Amino acid sequence: MVAWSELYLALNQGVVDAAENAPFAIYAAKLHEPAPYLIDTQHLYDYVSIYMNDAKFQSLPKEYQSVLTETFNEAGVFFSDSVQADTDACIEKMIEEGATHITQEELNLDVLRQLSYEGAMKLEEEGYWPAGLYQQIKDLK
Repeated sequence: MVAWSELYLALNQGVVDAAENAPFAIYAAKLHEPAPYLIDTQHLYDYVSIYMNDAKFQSLPKEYQSVLTETFNEAGVFFSDSVQADTDACIEKMIEEGATHITQEELNLDVLRQLSYEGAMKLEEEGYWPAGLYQQIKDLK
């Protein structure tokens, strides 16, 4: 593991082979310069959550509850659309600067699944993960 502040240099010198983060963070840190392959695994998702005390919410008139629920949903859609637009813009900028974007449709997911499984089994064998954790996670579907 490498500290974020040292990641550009570590990628540039071959200390690490790859890194992962959201496209806006990769672009801001210019990680696409030493590691020019952007592989779109879609394993990171930005989200927004709005929380409200249930007793307070239930105490409001139904019309206020409806307005709040509708507004919260609209805020979520706005946030998601904004994140997608920013993501697309960052990917486009990195491509313009020489990066290669490999879309999810271009990936061989079977190979990624097999490599993930092998890595998880190694972590279990070495005692970094409890036995069975990979299967527990996989069963969460």
